[in-house]
Amino acid sequence: MRYFNYFKRFCRIPAVFFLIFLFVFSGTAGGFIFSFRKRKKIQFYTQNTSFFSRLIIKALNIKIRTVPYFFIPHELEQKKFFIISNHLSYLDIPVISSFFHSLFISSIEIKKTFFLGKIAKTGGSVFVERRSLKTIQSDIEKISKLLNSGFNTVLFPEGTTSNGEKVLPFKKSLFETAGDQTEILPICIQYIEINKEKINDKNKNLVYWYGKMPFFRHFLNLMLKTDEILLELRLLPVLKVEREGFDRKNICEKIYETISRSYLN
Repeated sequence: MRYFNYFKRFCRIPAVFFLIFLFVFSGTAGGFIFSFRKRKKIQFYTQNTSFFSRLIIKALNIKIRTVPYFFIPHELEQKKFFIISNHLSYLDIPVISSFFHSLFISSIEIKKTFFLGKIAKTGGSVFVERRSLKTIQSDIEKISKLLNSGFNTVLFPEGTTSNGEKVLPFKKSLFETAGDQTEILPICIQYIEINKEKINDKNKNLVYWYGKMPFFRHFLNLMLKTDEILLELRLLPVLKVEREGFDRKNICEKIYETISRSYLN
C-alpha cells in the first residue's frame, strides 16, 4: 500500500505540470486574441486562472473548508471585492482563485522570477514595486481603475509569505486604492491538516513557502510527500469603505486585527 501511494504521488507530477503548461498556453493564446480589447482580456485572464486553479487543487487533493459553512460561491460572485488575505504559500493563490475570478497584486520580484513570473503574468497579475516611492502613486491608480471597473482584486498586504506563526504586519501603502464605495472582503487562510495529521512544526514546511526556500524543490516535495491537504478559507465581515473621511491607516489596522484574530483563534 505504501509503495502504491508513492507511485500515485509520482504520477501526479507530470499531470500537474501538464495542467500548468495548458494554463500558460491558453493564457498566452487568450491574451493574444483579446490583445486589442483590454476589458475582455482581463475577464479572460480571471476566468482562465479560476478554471485551472480548480483543476490543480483537485490534482493536488486540496480540501477547502469554507467558514461560514453556508458560503455559496455563486452568490458572492455577483459582487466584486477588494480581497485582503494573509499569505502562507503559493497555494493561497489557486485557493482564492478557485472561488473568485480575481486579479492578484504581485511584487515586481515575482515578475522577474523564472517560471513563477510567467505563471503570474499569464494569470493577469498586477505587478507593483512596493519599495519605490516613484512608482507607488501610478501603481495605486492602476489598481484603483481595476477595482472601479468591477474586477475582484486580491492583495496580500504582508508583502511576503510567513512561516505560519502569526500574521505579519500589513504594509499600508496599497490600501490607498480602496475608496469610492469599495467593499473590502477580508479572508483568513489557515492550513489545518497534512495527510490527515494536524499541521505542526515537523510537517508545516511541506505547505508553507517562505524565506529563501527554492520554489521547485518545495513544489516537488509537496507533490511527493502529501496525499491530502485540508485548509480553512474564512470569509470575514465585509467592510464598505467610503471615500469621504477615508483613513488608510485606520482601515489597514482594522483589517489586520480582524484577520490576525481569526488566524490565532
